[in-house]
Amino acid sequence: MAIRPFQTSRLSTLRPWSQRVALALGSVAVTAATLGMANPALAGDPFRSSNPMPIGNKTEAAFKAMFQESDYAKAADLLEEAQVSEANEPLIYPMLALLAQYEKNYAAMSGYATQTREAAAAIKDSQPLRSNLYSAVAEFVEGAYIMSDAGDGPVRGLGKALGKLRSFNASMAAARKIDANDPELNLLEGFTDMYASAYLPFTSTDAAVKKLQQAGPSYLSNWLTGLGYRILDKHDQGLAAVEAGLAIQPDHAEMNYLKAQLEMQKAKTDSSRLTVAQKHFDIALAQSEVLPKRLVGQIMRERCLNQEKLDGQDRSCSGLMRQAIKDSGDSQWGPAVLPQL
Repeated sequence: MAIRPFQTSRLSTLRPWSQRVALALGSVAVTAATLGMANPALAGDPFRSSNPMPIGNKTEAAFKAMFQESDYAKAADLLEEAQVSEANEPLIYPMLALLAQYEKNYAAMSGYATQTREAAAAIKDSQPLRSNLYSAVAEFVEGAYIMSDAGDGPVRGLGKALGKLRSFNASMAAARKIDANDPELNLLEGFTDMYASAYLPFTSTDAAVKKLQQAGPSYLSNWLTGLGYRILDKHDQGLAAVEAGLAIQPDHAEMNYLKAQLEMQKAKTDSSRLTVAQKHFDIALAQSEVLPKRLVGQIMRERCLNQEKLDGQDRSCSGLMRQAIKDSGDSQWGPAVLPQL
C-alpha cells in the first residue's frame, strides 16, 4: 500500500502536465456508441476484443490517429468531419477538449465538458455503463478547467476540483457495479488510482497497476502505466512499461518523449543515460509537424536542457522553446524545421 500525505505544493509544478493527462484520460475513457444517427457507421472497438461496441468511423479513426499514431493534425481533421457526420458521438468532445487545452482555449474546454455530460445523460437508459463513464469524464474535464488559469486556478480551485473528484468517483462506482472487468473502465480507473496514490492517503499503487494490466488497448495502458510511475518517481518501473509500449510502437512520439524524460531522471546517477535520452527526444521531435506546437516547444526545451548536461554549455533553452512556437506561425502544429541548438 502506497500511503502519502496530500501534497499541494506539487500541484503547481505538475499542473500543465496533469491537465493534459486528465483530458487525455477523458478522451480514452469513452468508446461511445453512435446514438441518434440516421445512418450509423459501425467500426471497431479499440478497448474490447469481445462484445465490441460500435462507434462512428470518423471518430474511431480520429481516436487512433491521436493515441495510436500520435498524429494530432490528422486527428483534428477527422474530428472536424466527425462533428458533421457523427455529431452525437460523445467521444468527439473530450478529444476536442484535449486539442483546446493545447491552445489554452480553456473556455472551449468547459463547453466540451458540458457537451460530454449532456451526451452521457442522453444514453442513460440504452448504455448505462457508458453513460456513467461519460459522466465521470465530464467531471474530469471540468476539473481540469477549474484548475486552469482561466478557471479558479490551482489554489482557489482546489475545493471545487475535489468536489468534481467526488462526482467522478460516484460515476465510476456506478459503472463498476455494471461491469467491474470492463477494459475501458480499468484503463481510466487504474491510472486515476495511480495518480491519486502520489497525493492522497489510502490508495494502492499495486492495485492501480493491476487494473491497467487488465485494460486495453495495450498502447494506451503501457503509456499510462509509464506516466503513473513517473509521477511516483519509480523510474525503473516506468521504463519497463515504456519499453513494452515501444516494442509495439517504436516511433510513437509521446512514448519516446516519456522514455527520454525517464532516462533523464536515471542520468542523475548514470550520466551515460543522457545520450539515450537525447536519442528518444529526437525520435519524438521527428513528428513535430503533426504535434501541437506547445508540446513541440516543451519537448524541445527538455531536449535542450538534456544537451546542456551533455556538453556543459548554456543554450538559452527557454528562448529555444519560444522560438519553436513562434516559427509555427498561425498553425497549431509544430514547425517543419526546428531551431538548432
